[in-house]
Amino acid sequence: MERILPILAQRKIRVTANAGGVNPRACAAAVADAARRLGLKGKLKIGVVSGDDLLTRLDGLLARGHSLRNLDTGRPLGDVRDRVLSANAYLGAWPIVEALRTGADIVITDASPTPD
Repeated sequence: MERILPILAQRKIRVTANAGGVNPRACAAAVADAARRLGLKGKLKIGVVSGDDLLTRLDGLLARGHSLRNLDTGRPLGDVRDRVLSANAYLGAWPIVEALRTGADIVITDASPTPD
């Protein structure tokens, strides 16, 4: 990103990055630091879309009556909750679209953009 930030700012090119394997907020902070070092402070707006990691919210969702059924088997999550190590939701493209609509030049996300 550091190499292309000046080009993005100059040409008004927008970028979205699915950074699901990293911390999107830390990634955005690193991009913002690079922009500052390059003298681009205030010239690029960086958006972050996160929220696809539901692991810490599972028990609350189950307690509120959400069955969270397996897409393949139809079994409710409660049947296997004690073995769940990861839980993610596909947020779709709309949060990314909203970030772009509100002026983000760069959108860093951990949310896989899928068709809605």
